[in-house]
Amino acid sequence: MPAPTPTPTPTPTPTPSPTGGQPYDASATALDPYLAAITSELVLYNAKARNYRVSLIETDVDLMRMHIWDEQIGRQVAGFEFENPDYNRLPERVLLNSSNPLNGQQFSGLQGWLKLNASAIVPGPGILQFSGPETSRINRANVSTRSDYTRPKSIDDFQEIIPVGPGRSLTTIRAALESLYAGGRLANQSNPNQLPVCLRANPFHRIALVLDPGTYTGASEHVPDWVYLVGRVPNSVVIEHAPGATGPIIEGQANTGAIDLTLRNTVPNGPSGTARYAWHTDFVHGVQTPDSEGDINRDYAVDFRRVKFIVGHSAQIQAFGSGIGVQASVNFIDCELDCESTSYRGPLVTANNSSGTIGGGRFTFANCRDVSGRDASATTIGVQSKTDATNPNIVEVNDCQGFASIALSPGTLGVFPGKWRLTGNTPMMVVSFIPGDMLG
Repeated sequence: MPAPTPTPTPTPTPTPSPTGGQPYDASATALDPYLAAITSELVLYNAKARNYRVSLIETDVDLMRMHIWDEQIGRQVAGFEFENPDYNRLPERVLLNSSNPLNGQQFSGLQGWLKLNASAIVPGPGILQFSGPETSRINRANVSTRSDYTRPKSIDDFQEIIPVGPGRSLTTIRAALESLYAGGRLANQSNPNQLPVCLRANPFHRIALVLDPGTYTGASEHVPDWVYLVGRVPNSVVIEHAPGATGPIIEGQANTGAIDLTLRNTVPNGPSGTARYAWHTDFVHGVQTPDSEGDINRDYAVDFRRVKFIVGHSAQIQAFGSGIGVQASVNFIDCELDCESTSYRGPLVTANNSSGTIGGGRFTFANCRDVSGRDASATTIGVQSKTDATNPNIVEVNDCQGFASIALSPGTLGVFPGKWRLTGNTPMMVVSFIPGDMLG
């Protein structure tokens, strides 16, 4: 049986969240007063649906916990918890822990945070349980689903802008990225297999690092989820390799991208490190897994708008390289592709169909131009059938000038035909190294 509500009973006056709404939904017509009073913010993202509620709350002296219930599947899917809480010195945010509710299958991927109102907490051994949405449903405006892809088009679409440049407090890309983290540096720069998490950046609070005109250098700069690089003035910002770099300039793995700047890889390949792209997107597809309902725990989109990708004079590899998994996309809009190297004949941008077995990612180009001036035997786009995925990846090319040809190649694991499909209104010659597969 549910324990009685602790006394004294505060008035249910939840404070607004950063999304502009209350922590709990208007449909919670019998909102529990204690739950309402102690909750300052409650935000969920990377969710499967929008109907979630709190099923349990405990504010004991030895344990604070709150359980999150998925109304669609009728199971607990996540929770907030920490032991031996000091209610006089609570953390600013308590991060959500996803659980394995679906018969031991892979985790749901749900993310989020909780802010508590310490002044309203009455420590005690009672456990409050809630059996219906009318008492504890979370505000649906505070829940971002996996399909919520708001594509930023200008600086005005961001919730936070961090200026970077000469004379600023942050003069380099790395300094700007490190400023997003409290009390520590970024993860290991030499390890591409990671996705740093910045608590300030999320679907409700996207961050733009706005670069003043100039040339910036970098080496394996890991851009977190929901953080973007933006040129303050179009055609005035160039990002190149730092001298001696042994990997990409930018590791941008999930919901990220760039606007109004130039990305130029400028160092040759070497015996150590990773491929020297200008921008690399390749980690998240390796952790995308289905739960027992067949739903994938991560969606993402990498967006480039008015970005110029250049294979520099010394470069020996494409400017952009990626692995694109299921329910993910890399989008080029109003971009230019160029090549300064007279010896490089390969594609300027590439993608493989990921390390997973599901497939179905998208590689899209709209109103872009290949301005390299190379003949048609030098391909603009390259796609690789890396794995024998169930669904084909899509490469879509619309209204793109100078996109004369596209290359299709197998991976090292085998020859897998039919794993990419070409669509769009721009005719392109297919250079295929997979017998019988012409991207049809």
